[in-house]
Amino acid sequence: MGKVKVHAGNPLGDLRAEADHNMLDRAFYETADYLSLIESSDKTVVVGRRGAGKSALAYQLGKHWHDVPKTRVVSVSLEEAQVIGVGPLAELFGGTYRLIRAGCALAWRYCLLMEIALGLSPNYKFGKAPGSEILEQRLVDWRKRGPNAVTRLRRSLKAILDQDDAPANQVAELADSLSLPDVESALQSVLDFLDFTCILLVDRLDEGYEPTEAGVGFVDGAVSAAIHMNQRFEFVWPTLFLRDNMFRTIARWNPDYSRNIEGQVLHLHWKEYDLMNMVCNRLRVAFDIPQESTTKVWNHCVDRELAGKAGFRRCLRLTLYRPRDILVLLNEAFHEALRQDREQIMLADVAASAKAISLNRLDDLHKEYSAILPGLDYLTTAFANRTPEVTLRDATALLTPVLSSSAYTSRVQQNFAILANPIDVLRALYGVGFVAGIKAMAA
Repeated sequence: MGKVKVHAGNPLGDLRAEADHNMLDRAFYETADYLSLIESSDKTVVVGRRGAGKSALAYQLGKHWHDVPKTRVVSVSLEEAQVIGVGPLAELFGGTYRLIRAGCALAWRYCLLMEIALGLSPNYKFGKAPGSEILEQRLVDWRKRGPNAVTRLRRSLKAILDQDDAPANQVAELADSLSLPDVESALQSVLDFLDFTCILLVDRLDEGYEPTEAGVGFVDGAVSAAIHMNQRFEFVWPTLFLRDNMFRTIARWNPDYSRNIEGQVLHLHWKEYDLMNMVCNRLRVAFDIPQESTTKVWNHCVDRELAGKAGFRRCLRLTLYRPRDILVLLNEAFHEALRQDREQIMLADVAASAKAISLNRLDDLHKEYSAILPGLDYLTTAFANRTPEVTLRDATALLTPVLSSSAYTSRVQQNFAILANPIDVLRALYGVGFVAGIKAMAA
């Protein structure tokens, strides 16, 4: 069997989906989650941890639907500066989460309606559709308000919100100020006339996100608007991609979560089988490997000590079981092999790569979940400088003194009191991806 030729750069692709289109076009792995989103509009909110592949999924869904007849794809992708600009306006809806969420939900509904109308307007039959006059009148102003959806939304709100008015009045009058009922009715008529399905993709809601009432309310408003669109329009398929820590905060703060949101959620969970297939798809493309068997492709690129599923599992144990983690681990491992003029990676390459990136992965975890799990850094530090595999008994012994200490802020102490015992802590750490398996090991 021939050896692989190691490439410089990132042989398995870029870690950012927006810069990884070439690899996604050639080696995208169709998970069960991806296929379910193609086949049904039942799930509106796709939830995954940082690095779980949400943006890659959004890109591939857009690409798939773009080629389907009588279908239009409308994508709304946020940027940090745009979101920061909306924050002060969201605060005009009031100082309570309930009012902010309600106001932002109405604002988002209008934004998504107008973006769909904008996406449909180039069709030559659009102007002949009943209700198109109402939409065309509003589209004149909508186009002028900026180059992207969030900027247009911000400027539209800025034009109608009154800083001196009471927050409750702002929310109560917003639907009328935006003519929401008329716009919804007009869009329904246009969709019926054109006989089109509109695929609405809303991504990168974590850009500029802060876990404040205004920040969470802005995102929760987008979730509410997307679910409303799914229920209101038969031929609109909205899919909103949400980071797991943001979703958990919404679930905790939204009093109607179990009734309105819970059944609309698809959680992205990557198993060893899927991660190995995803990696081997990329290896096959990157190194022009003709084999179809996943195991053979993997073995073609690694030394004997990493061969087979057991060898791949050894690599996974150095990650948080996310696509981003395993890709950066292997990209760096191939770099290490290239420096030593070798064509296959070995365990030493993976170990050297893991040491270089492990602190970054842990930092990501802390940034993502510290607001939800106060004291997370104390809990993870208990496992520092130990092997990846820790028995349940040893894990309990490591966590017990951490939980019993009183040298923390009141917020951390309160959270530790709620967790109560090491088993509950391990479940919480499993939930955020730090623990790979509760029975016997911690990642």
